[in-house]
Amino acid sequence: MTSEMRTTIEPGDVTALELQCSNCGARFGCSLDKWLVEPMGCANCHTSWGGHQNELQRVGQLRALLKVFAELQFKGALPFKLRLDITQPRERP
Repeated sequence: MTSEMRTTIEPGDVTALELQCSNCGARFGCSLDKWLVEPMGCANCHTSWGGHQNELQRVGQLRALLKVFAELQFKGALPFKLRLDITQPRERP
């Protein structure tokens, strides 16, 4: 017999997104409701992320999609439940 532990979350379980600077490790996090614009660089070490505008735009799109699906599921407006299967949380370095 094999046992498997799975963790799933629904879009409504995601309350914020976090970006961590690869240069200095500083974290920028914001709730999905208060996120206005994708940051163009690190506020701590001032590393520019301007060369990754497409990826930053996709972060904004991900935020918008999570909000839309969370609202639709809350209202019961979908004929299905969307869940994300995630790996077990690990300790952060």
